Amino acid sequence: MKKIAAVLLSLVLVAATCAGCGTKIDPNDPQKLEIYLYNAGYGYEWCEALLDAFQQEDWVKEKYPDLKVNFEKDELQTRAQELMSASKKVNKYEIVMGSSLEGVLTPDSGVENLTESVYNSVVPGEDVLYKDKLIPSFLTSAAYLDKGAQQNGNDKQYYQINWGSGMTGLVYNEDRLTALGFTVPNTTDELVKIMQDVKTLGGKNPAYTQTTSLVTYGASAYCMYLYYTWWAQYQTVDEYINFYNGIDSSTMSRSPEVFRQQGLLKAMEVLEKIMHRDNGLTWLNPSTGREAYRETQNRLQRGDGIFMANGDWVDNELASFREGLIKVNGRADTVKMMRTPVISGIIERTPSIPDDATLSKVVKAIDEGETSYKGVTAEDFAAIVAARNVVYSIGPGHNAYIPSYASGKEVAVDFLRFMATDKANEIYIRVTNGASLPFKYDLKEKNPDLFEQISPLQQNRLGYFAQMDVNILPSQASFPLVRYGGLSSMKTGSPLTEFTGGTSKGNYDSVAQMVFEREYKYWTDNNNANWRSTLSQAGM
Repeated sequence: MKKIAAVLLSLVLVAATCAGCGTKIDPNDPQKLEIYLYNAGYGYEWCEALLDAFQQEDWVKEKYPDLKVNFEKDELQTRAQELMSASKKVNKYEIVMGSSLEGVLTPDSGVENLTESVYNSVVPGEDVLYKDKLIPSFLTSAAYLDKGAQQNGNDKQYYQINWGSGMTGLVYNEDRLTALGFTVPNTTDELVKIMQDVKTLGGKNPAYTQTTSLVTYGASAYCMYLYYTWWAQYQTVDEYINFYNGIDSSTMSRSPEVFRQQGLLKAMEVLEKIMHRDNGLTWLNPSTGREAYRETQNRLQRGDGIFMANGDWVDNELASFREGLIKVNGRADTVKMMRTPVISGIIERTPSIPDDATLSKVVKAIDEGETSYKGVTAEDFAAIVAARNVVYSIGPGHNAYIPSYASGKEVAVDFLRFMATDKANEIYIRVTNGASLPFKYDLKEKNPDLFEQISPLQQNRLGYFAQMDVNILPSQASFPLVRYGGLSSMKTGSPLTEFTGGTSKGNYDSVAQMVFEREYKYWTDNNNANWRSTLSQAGM
């Protein structure tokens, strides 16, 4: 079977689109840099541009006078992981850039330890360590933790770097929202109210002829990004992390009682309101094909949707369709990304905030840079600030590694270090029209002219992320309980399936409550059998 897999992988390699393949490269040449990239939402042009810039660096020319480069890409999500177990004969690359590898990049996976060579090294030409230039949450997520460890442990080791920030949230059609007389919602109750009002309008307003306002597609997990954000907003990020460490905060011990965290339920309840089929607020693309995501995004762009859960890559994916609309119609609607509305249920934990209207005003004050709000205690105000700063990112799942047998390890390490430079960050933003690498880099401050050239969506996103003390949720796969034990908040199934399928709430107060109780039962039945098994597999 291994031989067959190797042959198949070799055939894929032959079929892969490549750049710089004109000349043969000695596979054992220490001055070679061959890169493979999974070509997804951010495209591939940014990697080619960074390679070109890297080769033009004086220090690179001096250090590697005979440098030879090769770049290849394809759209096979599984290939980067397959290459981890491939032989040197099959895997010729110095750097492999893939997706969703954070759970498999381990000391015994045949990849280089990058702790000293990259993370503890100085960024070329800058007086800062690589690890210190990273957005802190990305540093947390990138760390490998062995069985028995937990996220707050010391002596962390790193076997990967991240090549995209992957910021997620709600993107919206500003033209349609404004034409209907609505403003960007600050809270989830305001979001739900807008959606209900759109339904009530019945498509009779010429500015918007649909009765649904959120658009999504069947195979998408995008709406789960909202779920995790709202869960952490309500529960706090510390409690969210405690969940994935299996720590029940009431006893500070590992216990299945973590599945009683109310944030889990509150977040699901919001999703149920906006997504349950019977409520008629969401358009679900029936297609499950490869292009379903594009069809759905295009629907939002052309004005047949107002909201969509998505990420910072969507602007790149919409570019060609948007250009087509401009050619035909002379214009295209403006699509932006908003800060994820604060979960309205949080007022249960902030007693000085009596209602959602006050919560909305507090959120607005925070966005305007205020440090307090009349009548709201400092503690409650700080809680809303923390909630407003929560961001869910898939960036930790955009992983790059160096195979342990790579010939050009040193040049590969230097390229990864180069990616942290201001120059590389600027190139990445320019080529992707506003997407960003996971480093501390304020484009508006560093290059205001370029900032004005990127799309409104990315201006919007980069602007507020630069202003916020963002708290990006760590990757779930980075926790040993998930990596080894299979811990999940949705072991019995995604609530999205329940909501879009129109599942009845039965004897429960809501479908969300039913899912919540079902999940708790799974982990506590038979004297906590499934919980104990998970702990055991994770060395805990």
